[in-house]
Amino acid sequence: MNKYLRILYSQISSQLIYKFDTCVKLALKVMQILTTVFIWKAIYISNEYNYIGEYSYNNMIMYIILANVASVIFSFEPCFRLGTLIHSGKLTTLLLRPIHLLYESFARYMGSKILEVTVYLILAFFMINAQGADILYVFFALIFLLLAFLMFFMCVSVISTIGFWIIQMWPLRSILTAIYLLMG
Repeated sequence: MNKYLRILYSQISSQLIYKFDTCVKLALKVMQILTTVFIWKAIYISNEYNYIGEYSYNNMIMYIILANVASVIFSFEPCFRLGTLIHSGKLTTLLLRPIHLLYESFARYMGSKILEVTVYLILAFFMINAQGADILYVFFALIFLLLAFLMFFMCVSVISTIGFWIIQMWPLRSILTAIYLLMG
């Protein structure tokens, strides 16, 4: 377990090498969410209704936050990493190490996404406290998101084995992203 935590830590530290770039990227994402929240607040105020369709303002804010978190953590990056390792010949050196390839890939992926997810969860916590949302609902939503992420990662790991047969994996990126957006 300690070796996978080291991999996670090295991914986090590699993201923090360019601190200003990381801070600006995270600040822009937060500003994007806040702008969307304020636009929806203006829509609800100008509409003079508590509901638009069947959605209250609190439901809409929760949807915006969960959609942004989902767009960060549900990515096809691990899918193409295995294909790159196979075709560059670096997979054999990785397989000779005393680590599990799936766990290593998971630790690397989590390390690359943990800063963004942490910022989103902090933002979600403040928005939820400001709106007075049901804590039990939020807890179950986070549990659902975690389980969905684990299942998605396993699915992407299975898809990544296509790299053993296909020489160029990059055309699949747009196809998989389109399928993901259509199903989302």
